[in-house]
Amino acid sequence: MSSDLQVAPPPVLKPNAKHISRACLECRHRHVRCDGGSPKCSRCTKNGKECSYVKSHRGGSRKKGVKKAKLNPLEAERTLEQRRLELPCVGADGKVGSCPNGHTESSCALLADNNFEGLDKLPCHLKDNNARTQVTFETMRRATSNGTYLKQQFDVDAVLHNYYAKFHNAHPVLPPLSHMNEFLERSDNPKELLAVMKIIGDGYTTSKYAKDINAVFDVAMEISSLINSGPKDLISLQTLILVSLVCHISALHDFSTTLRKQAIELALTLDINNLDIERFVGEDINGNVLKDAGNRNTNGLTPSGSSTEELNVNFFNTQRVRNLEEVCLKDCARRCFWELFFLDIIIGCADGKTLSTLAQKQCFVNYPSDPPRAKFDYETRAHCSKLVDESVRLNNIIFSNMSIGQQYTKLTASLSNWELKFSNPDFYQLPYLIDQNGTVNEGVHQGIIMLNYAKIFTHRPLSFLWRSDIPRNLKCVEFLSDQLKNDNDNCQDLPTQKDLINSRKIIETRKTIDAANSIAKTLIDTNPVDVLKRTPLSACSMAFAGLVHLSAYLWSSQIVQTQEQHNLNICDLNIYEEYLKLELSGIYQISTHFYLSAKIANYLMDNVQRLLPSLYSKIQHHFKHYSNARDPPATITRSPNAIIPMNESPSMNSNEALSNNITYSLAMEGNSSSDKNFSLTTPSSDEPPSPQSDTGCNWIDKNQMDFDFSNMEFGGFDIDSLNAIEELFKVNN
Repeated sequence: MSSDLQVAPPPVLKPNAKHISRACLECRHRHVRCDGGSPKCSRCTKNGKECSYVKSHRGGSRKKGVKKAKLNPLEAERTLEQRRLELPCVGADGKVGSCPNGHTESSCALLADNNFEGLDKLPCHLKDNNARTQVTFETMRRATSNGTYLKQQFDVDAVLHNYYAKFHNAHPVLPPLSHMNEFLERSDNPKELLAVMKIIGDGYTTSKYAKDINAVFDVAMEISSLINSGPKDLISLQTLILVSLVCHISALHDFSTTLRKQAIELALTLDINNLDIERFVGEDINGNVLKDAGNRNTNGLTPSGSSTEELNVNFFNTQRVRNLEEVCLKDCARRCFWELFFLDIIIGCADGKTLSTLAQKQCFVNYPSDPPRAKFDYETRAHCSKLVDESVRLNNIIFSNMSIGQQYTKLTASLSNWELKFSNPDFYQLPYLIDQNGTVNEGVHQGIIMLNYAKIFTHRPLSFLWRSDIPRNLKCVEFLSDQLKNDNDNCQDLPTQKDLINSRKIIETRKTIDAANSIAKTLIDTNPVDVLKRTPLSACSMAFAGLVHLSAYLWSSQIVQTQEQHNLNICDLNIYEEYLKLELSGIYQISTHFYLSAKIANYLMDNVQRLLPSLYSKIQHHFKHYSNARDPPATITRSPNAIIPMNESPSMNSNEALSNNITYSLAMEGNSSSDKNFSLTTPSSDEPPSPQSDTGCNWIDKNQMDFDFSNMEFGGFDIDSLNAIEELFKVNN
């Protein structure tokens, strides 16, 4: 029998005993007095409960003058190791894993007997890169089965008010507010949907979830468990989309990815991608053409006026959905699909390698009729999002060391066409970013963000702002075909054309910087004071632009140091400095409500401090309030490793990973000892390998190694070429 679990001999009960030295687990749990009877106490005997005793670890006798005998060091170490192996976060190999409920050690309710001597020294997060947790989703659902968030009675009016006032305009997944009460009543007030609406509204109206993402995780797990406990329908899809977004902006990226993939699978199962296949005209967004549409048999929703017997049984599979009007249901499905299309790209393609799932499927889905295009331009956002997926595809070609000529030419032409559209909306019959009443069209705003993401992804690999380990033998002869007359496609074999190649890289550098500038200018045009009215994913765009501006500042500074200053417009440095301040300010505004923004703001500030101390001293006074509280709260953790696919490497503790990854990314000290703690995720079956960190934002997490500032080759090009290109840009602009 284990030394931790044993039955003591029957106690000698005294008539007027004031204290019982032990109590069974059942009485402890119920917080009632136990008489300590053996083999069962009288209360458990009376109630027919299982009665068991656990040896106390509180420290021995409570009698005065009686001290607990100390264990010798060897015995104490064995006892500690035995207790460690019994922790729920430890695998069969004895390696410590993450708490399956996503908590830190200090807040983890699953860690047994946290008063045990030495337990506070046991890590709740992985310290071994090769360790794996064996906790499954089912285990986690059981661990959160006692959750009470979904059991509460929601104040529906308050939930609707906060959600629609703070969030809905940026992500109109749900019906308009005027229809929402009827929608909820007809669908029996779905608890999971109300719960995620409440957590979003509370996130915007308070700071509670910016300080404790354990609470976000627990609620998300409750919602996920409820969805998986029964048939999944359109309301389940709405909920999954929203809760995956909440997890992302709370830095629970692994959980967010799992939920987003589940949402995509559900959307395809419900056949929403073929929703309007009977009436679809022309190509879909992915270039698919529908042939013989009138003769096709489909599982999509039937046209208006069709009999209920013809309805897709997968789509109308629950009573709460069948209670809804078909017109309302279809428009909800369209909103869900195009929201998921956007999120799968802006979040899912963040590593610059992974392609969107929906961008490769048939998408015979019309854009929603409500909200109208003048208020929210779904079409513009979708097409600009598609450009991001295409730019990621180009990145894959670059790293495969294949010819990029045709793909690059087509993509840059598409990007330029959309630049023209945004510059002259009337000519192309597009809505303006800001209408005559001063209202921002959030669809256009998000489309502009996605266009500039695509421009950065497209131009940065060929610029001076790219990482130092890019393949040196890029096949770019088509890229310079008008200037280079050489049969060899390898740029390494063109040493005499070095200046020409550098000039091309300068053009790509300027285009990359211009894209980051456009993100900052869009923030200015839409009023930085109203940044919380925009999508919370704006923090990711500002962080991405900030990294470009930081690398541009370094690049320009290097030129200033090596050349005469009059040969370069020194004002560029001042512009980059102001843009960095603006981007950090915007991110910090969002950070008061969602933790992701706090992490990426700290990441940017840490990079500035390490790389440009002089610049850091200039901008630090703008953020004194935040710089005095840079460390995250103790209760904040990453998403649990239990939800990472088993062939991926779990992450380390948040604070350690942040510092280690920055050291690795910047490589400031060569073979630093801290580098050995950095790990890359191993590739899964459907995702290419990509750098992972714990900065909190996937756009930075998976691209932070692309900004390897330590080994950038700034020199080696003709400054006259720089001036010539600079003048060319001035003339053309």
